[in-house]
Amino acid sequence: MEFRNCWAKINLSLRVVGRLQSGYHDLCSVFFKIGPVDCLTINEDVEDNVRVIFSRTKSGIQGRNILLKALDRIRAAGIAVPPLDMCLEKRVPPGTGLGGGSGDAAALLDYLASAGYPVGRFAAEIGADVPFLLSRVSAALARGRGKNSRRCRPPQPNGESSSPYRRGVV
Repeated sequence: MEFRNCWAKINLSLRVVGRLQSGYHDLCSVFFKIGPVDCLTINEDVEDNVRVIFSRTKSGIQGRNILLKALDRIRAAGIAVPPLDMCLEKRVPPGTGLGGGSGDAAALLDYLASAGYPVGRFAAEIGADVPFLLSRVSAALARGRGKNSRRCRPPQPNGESSSPYRRGVV
């Protein structure tokens, strides 16, 4: 049995600077990692099973989620991941804009990578926030759809910020 904390993110600053050819907004944002917000428990099993439970209400969420979509994508590329039984305890509801689902997928990728599966390359395909939430950095400047990010220093407790907006970089 493996436990993984799942992180989320907030946008300390968010600017829409255009539209990409794909139709998505061209963003410039400063991401800051928060959490952990959810908890993923993983066991190898005889078939895939995902239970998603809200910690406040103890009610489940039905339907296919990002964890099964991630497994499908990885297996479609020929990586033989065994069936997994997963229990996801959600504290942040879907649709809040915090990247909670992406954080859940990042936790799954982290588990699979630690087990020796070459899955890091799938992060950006699974979700725009997944690469950042899979990384070990706490803050990043993200551009484009959010997939392209580079580390930046998080805001300091004294109010000083390393935001590129403040320095006129963006």
